[in-house]
Amino acid sequence: MTKKIRAAFLLCLTLCIAAFAIVFAACADNGEESLPAGTYQVTVQYEDGTAATDLDVQLCRIDENGNEGLCLTPVAVDENGVATVVDNGYVDGQQYHIKVADNTVPDGYVCEPATTVSGQSYYTIVLKAA
Repeated sequence: MTKKIRAAFLLCLTLCIAAFAIVFAACADNGEESLPAGTYQVTVQYEDGTAATDLDVQLCRIDENGNEGLCLTPVAVDENGVATVVDNGYVDGQQYHIKVADNTVPDGYVCEPATTVSGQSYYTIVLKAA
């Protein structure tokens, strides 16, 4: 009888550990740490995936009518084409366009702004040949 109880206990323990591992894996993120509200990490790259440098990105608030309003001070990207931009006056639910500052878009290229989505802090903007 003791062997049957021990076997049942080990089976139950194994199933519990397996279930925990599955649940834990399902809750794992994509390797990106979450950023504070109103903080966005933006990667700017060319169509071939190389980093775009020597340019600035900025947040532009979107009002309740969907119109672009106040644009915050541009932030330079680093040598990897990455910039972290922050709205210190962030209000929960605020939506933004994240874009390359017009005066820093390289000649011969165009790019569309990204529009922020609640719960997402990481964005990529792609520069395309005009």
